[in-house]
Amino acid sequence: DGESVDGPEGTAEFLANYNHQFSVKSTYSNTDCSFDPVALQSFGYTIHVFETTADAQAATDDPFFLTLVTDDHVSEPTGSEFYGLPVYSWSETLCDESEGTRSSMFRRIGRVVTVTESVFPPAAPVTAEGWLDQITVQLYEPAFAAALRQELSQ
Repeated sequence: DGESVDGPEGTAEFLANYNHQFSVKSTYSNTDCSFDPVALQSFGYTIHVFETTADAQAATDDPFFLTLVTDDHVSEPTGSEFYGLPVYSWSETLCDESEGTRSSMFRRIGRVVTVTESVFPPAAPVTAEGWLDQITVQLYEPAFAAALRQELSQ
């Protein structure tokens, strides 16, 4: 019903307008705030399921969706290294009070829209585009392969 989805004011109404069915979110948080050996503060993957492929397409075409994906920090996107999807990045204060980067990208697969996010320090050895692709390809898509494969076949 969209009520439990995080986002700016109007998120629940936006999702309801596009026949949003449910969302699932998985997040890893570096609670120790140690960037050694992995220079990441957090990463996450959200799956939004809509009633139809047309609903998912219409939702992602609506400018408000980009506000959700970027937490209202819309920037000029770069391209992800594997998928070539738009990657949006902006500055964020990290757990150790230094300035880091938050990045996100989304992908529509049938009636499913996935959003991958990461937060990392400036000294990270991988770019935002690389982090998002690695998180998606190596972790989340294999975990949700059965559901996503079904959407790809429609």
